[in-house]
Amino acid sequence: MPPESNAAEPTYAELKRRIDRLEASYARCKQLSIANNFAAAIIHEVNNPLEAIHNLVYLAQREEPIQPIKGYLEQIEEQMVMLTAIARSSLGFYRGQEQPRDLDLVHIAECALKLHGARLKAAGVRVRTRYCSDPGFLGIASEILQVLSNLILNAGDALSAIPDGEIRVSVHRSRSWLHFAIADNGPGIPDHVRERLFEAHSTSKNSGMGMGLWLSRRIVREHGGCIRYRTSGRPGKSGTVFSVTFPQTQAG
Repeated sequence: MPPESNAAEPTYAELKRRIDRLEASYARCKQLSIANNFAAAIIHEVNNPLEAIHNLVYLAQREEPIQPIKGYLEQIEEQMVMLTAIARSSLGFYRGQEQPRDLDLVHIAECALKLHGARLKAAGVRVRTRYCSDPGFLGIASEILQVLSNLILNAGDALSAIPDGEIRVSVHRSRSWLHFAIADNGPGIPDHVRERLFEAHSTSKNSGMGMGLWLSRRIVREHGGCIRYRTSGRPGKSGTVFSVTFPQTQAG
């Protein structure tokens, strides 16, 4: 006779709620996939007018405008150069890569920081980086960029109310593993958030769907890696560190 179980069988209503949650999660994943493809298309379309505006600014500068207008044009030119670089680097991650290939984790980290640099700067967040050499590993670039971007934005959001906010980004190796880490000096993750941190629809923010860390962990696992964190809200020891580990290869 099989041993008795103290666990109650789920009721029909409970099973129905579970199915509804799974269906909702699936629908949101489809929405994110569509949004990802849409974002790639926007980046592609934005790149062309950026180049056109760049050329128009160049022509306007050659007309010897009066000094105030010339200063404005120079500022526009600086911003256009930055936007064009961001669009081109971002577009390189969304060209339909389906199979893993050799990637440079430092390059992806730098691109993620450039993508969100203006937002971090506006929030007064300082960024420090420390990278190792030969940061090669096998992966899908757009997915890794999504993971790193999510962690960087989360760190930035954690520092939104911190006067001296700082994040430290590092890439280092240990034997056959490659590690990406991002640390912030924010208030730490509350206990009630930690319990469901990597679950779908779990968020402490006023906006967003709470899918970022859930998707990030899934992507990292599909790459044969793992994602961990440690956090503290104690005075003098506050802050959070997320670490992502990938099997290392030699970039080629």
